[in-house]
Amino acid sequence: MNPLALTTEQIRAYLVSKLPKGWFSSVATATGIIGAILAGYAWSFGYVMGIAQFVALQVYLQTTSGGFLDLWAYDFLGTFVLRKEGESDLSFRNRVSAYIFAPTVTKGAIVTLLTRLGFTTPVVREAFSPNDTAAFSGTFYFGGGGNARFGSQSYPGQIFVEAGLPLVSGSESIPTFNDVYFNSDPAYMTAPPSTLLTLGDLYDAINFIRAAGILAWVKQI
Repeated sequence: MNPLALTTEQIRAYLVSKLPKGWFSSVATATGIIGAILAGYAWSFGYVMGIAQFVALQVYLQTTSGGFLDLWAYDFLGTFVLRKEGESDLSFRNRVSAYIFAPTVTKGAIVTLLTRLGFTTPVVREAFSPNDTAAFSGTFYFGGGGNARFGSQSYPGQIFVEAGLPLVSGSESIPTFNDVYFNSDPAYMTAPPSTLLTLGDLYDAINFIRAAGILAWVKQI
């Protein structure tokens, strides 16, 4: 059993077990003066352990909360990613985690980051890429799939991004100490996106990931 997860009664029982055998009766340790003294010690130790549990939760990004989460974000991302007014811990944690663990540079990286942030149906195209465009050859139309657009060789070093703003707000549920240390399923740490994100946040996310020298044209859908 993790010592930080002990209850006050468990601590009191542990202290009783360490008393010299035969010195005190079970009645004395339960309701007598010695019992009251041990209960006081147990309450004090329990209070300290409660603080220790809270501190332990602040060590990890998945469980830190409040101002400590803001410090986490500042340590890794500076002022680039700040909490929105009224944004819950889980929604903010979702954004911070998405940025910290985001891949970079590629079109797929942009789609991955936008998806993790909650932007809907993100698509990234290059006008000069056959995989993103379509072409006519005689009477046949081929290439690009259902999301294809007509291509051009006149836009090198440029990408076209389409995405919608998030539609779901974040939950307020905060994982407990026991969730962290005694739960092997990380699903409880999943945070829905924040509806507080704006078109400016979409621009910021794309600029954070795109390769240097690449011009991004953005359309909100």
